[in-house]
Formats: sequence, C-alpha cells, structure tokens
Amino acid sequence: SGVHGRVGMDHVFKLGDKANVFTGGGLMYGTTKFKYEAATTDESPSLTTYGIDGRIGVMMEVASNVSFGGRMGHDFGMSTADDNGAKVSSTAGSWYGEAQLIFAFGGK
Repeated sequence: SGVHGRVGMDHVFKLGDKANVFTGGGLMYGTTKFKYEAATTDESPSLTTYGIDGRIGVMMEVASNVSFGGRMGHDFGMSTADDNGAKVSSTAGSWYGEAQLIFAFGGK
C-alpha cells in the first residue's frame, strides 16, 4: 500500500481560442509499504520518497466540454527506509509521458 502526491504550480500560455500550453515544477512526496503473504507473512519497512519534478504539456479543446491533452516531464527523488536500525537511501530520476482525454462537466 502507498500514497504519492505532487504539489506545484504551472504557468499557462494560450495558443488561440482552443489550446493551452502549460509548464511548471513541483515537489513530490510518497510513502510505500509492502506486505508479503506466502508460507509466512512479512511486511517491509516504510519507504519514503521526496523529490522534485518539472513538466510541460498541452490541452486542446476538440468539442464542447471535451479536450485532448498530453504532458511529459522528469522527476528526481531520494528514497529512504529504516529496517530495524539499518538505514538505506537511494536516488532515482525518471522521464514520464502521458496522453489524456478530458471531459468537463458543468459550466466552463
């Protein structure tokens, strides 16, 4: 089980009436714990991750209340865990990208 979140701020640039480009950075936090169930049950120590990320993306209206979007970005973080007094830490970075179909409900 785990939780992951990002808090950040984007700058939005209009490209005509139907498209926007956004770019920005943020801070990330996450914590994860694994539970193994086989012949015995074991639980891992909590893995906590702090990091930063930056992204750029676009949203374009294709119909009333429907938009298509996409973004790509890079994140860099540090993970730490404490297992019965043994502290472990590591750093990692990754690129990501996604496409989105966005529906708006209610008013604009």
